[in-house]
Amino acid sequence: MGKFSGYTSSGVSLDGMCLLGHWVILKEVWDRPAPAGVILLQPKNTTIGEVLAVGARVEEALSVGERVLFEEWMGGRWTFIGEDGTEIPCLLIAEENIRARLLD
Repeated sequence: MGKFSGYTSSGVSLDGMCLLGHWVILKEVWDRPAPAGVILLQPKNTTIGEVLAVGARVEEALSVGERVLFEEWMGGRWTFIGEDGTEIPCLLIAEENIRARLLD
């Protein structure tokens, strides 16, 4: 297990991986905007993620770096090694569980 609660350490670099099929790797985004004075502690039902990698058969035109809205409890939580050698907590999710692309 990695140091992130609920995530399994893969020991694999994101750059050294070729994602197959209809899978997408997301970095969960916890710094969602909220009204002044409100702190969002935990997402409900859907949450926001940044696309880090897309599989070869992903039908939507998703690009690395885009922000998307996805079903909260779908996918597996893994850590991958970033360019700087640190673990990045990620979600490996099926394309069908992504609900929207965020344009802002």
